[in-house]
Order: sequence, then structure tokens, then C-alpha cells
Amino acid sequence: AQGPSSGAGGEHRSPGMMYTGMALTGLGSAALVGGVTVVAVSLGHDDCGPEGECTMNAAMTTVFLGFPLIGGSVLLAGVGVPLWVLGARAPTDEAAEQGARSAIPTVTIGAGSAALSWKL
Repeated sequence: AQGPSSGAGGEHRSPGMMYTGMALTGLGSAALVGGVTVVAVSLGHDDCGPEGECTMNAAMTTVFLGFPLIGGSVLLAGVGVPLWVLGARAPTDEAAEQGARSAIPTVTIGAGSAALSWKL
């Protein structure tokens, strides 16, 4: 029989991280499509009236709606993709993986003494 750290059977290191990453990446994709659509529609729109007076409505829409959506999509995907990948990895024996290095201190408590030690 294989234990939970074997990685067999479609197990994931962190399903919560994986599903959160999928959701953020999906939202980032939707924001990208929305932002590109707003920019394309705004750029194709003529803001000049019949008498020659022009406004900046299309440009303002692009600046205040289209570009922030595109920027937000990059941030969402930038967070979502790593979460998805790391959460989908097979679980491993983390103690063996870290070996001699550990950012978590070892706490030793004895009679009349206490110590913290890190292995770098």
C-alpha cells in the first residue's frame, strides 16, 4: 500500500491553492478580454460631433477602464498561475526535501535552559 506522500492517485499538494489559482487565473483572463475589448471599442470610436467639437470620452474610457483591467489581469494571472502550479504538484516528504536547511527554528528546552537554532 502506498502512503499519502507517494504522489499516486491524482493527489495534490494543496487542492485549495490549486483551485484558488485556477479561479484567479480565470478572473485574470476575463479581465484581459474585457480590457482589450474596452480599448478596441474606445479606439474605434469618433468623439467629434457634427460641428467639429471633440471630446475626450473615448480616451478617458480607455485610460480609466481599459488599461486598469489589463493591468489587473496581469496581476491576477501573476498570482494565480504560481498558486495553480504549486498546489497541483504531488505531495512529497517535506522533511527529506528540506534536508539540512530549514527556515523554521528548532526549539530545544531542557532543565533550566532553552535554545533556538536554525540550519542554513
